[in-house]
Amino acid sequence: MKNKELASENKIKELEDKLLYQEVYNRRENLRFFGIREPTSGNEDVRQVVHKFLKEELELEITEDIEFQRAHRIGKKKTSETRPVIVRFLRFPEREMVFKRAREMQEETNVKVYAETTMA
Repeated sequence: MKNKELASENKIKELEDKLLYQEVYNRRENLRFFGIREPTSGNEDVRQVVHKFLKEELELEITEDIEFQRAHRIGKKKTSETRPVIVRFLRFPEREMVFKRAREMQEETNVKVYAETTMA
């Protein structure tokens, strides 16, 4: 009975590790943006806002060709705070290009960009 319990515990731990790995792997196409202004009223097209940021703040020229699977703000809307934006890129090389450019331009912009690789 003890051996079965120990084997079950080991199997559960192994499955938890695999699940965690899969979750982290799925986030590898994501970037998290802090500081992109948000309108105080009305709706916004977050994809359009991110494309504008890439073009104007990061000075990337081919932003129209960059495709997102999803772009959205996270958290509840508050009048005193700007919510972060999570962007899931369609292609990993584009995500890497944007991340590299954001790191190069971090002194010129108030927006901070982080790789989305940890559990939120």
